[in-house]
Amino acid sequence: QMQHSIELDPAYYRAHMFLGKLLSGLERHEEAVVELRKALSLFPEHIETMAFLGSALAGKGDRDGALKMVAKIQRAGNRTEPAVLVASVYARLGMADEMFDWLERAVVVKSTPIYISVITYEFYPYFSDARFHSFLTSIGLPQRGRA
Repeated sequence: QMQHSIELDPAYYRAHMFLGKLLSGLERHEEAVVELRKALSLFPEHIETMAFLGSALAGKGDRDGALKMVAKIQRAGNRTEPAVLVASVYARLGMADEMFDWLERAVVVKSTPIYISVITYEFYPYFSDARFHSFLTSIGLPQRGRA
């Protein structure tokens, strides 16, 4: 469906962004990076796309590229609070302490979209971690494990 959307409107950044996110979730990181870079070329300051790109870069093993995206997200944070998006990149990098620090910050500053932490694959490996359960409780969600 995203590819069809791109055929209909190649300049629609969200179609590229969501296709990139989907491809990354399917572990097709090279393709994901291409789509996410295209999305950023169409809307260079979109921090959610930056986070998705950071996650895809982490997924393909480009730690430096992922951390550069974290820095870019943080610089862009004057428009919106990016804490949960930064946490998602750290989650994909396997940097649990940093991820939990940013999730804690997300709670304090009421970062949005905080729900991302319970619906995206970056956080799945942490669903059984006691710190993740504490985080869920702090935002009023029931504790859960990965299904």
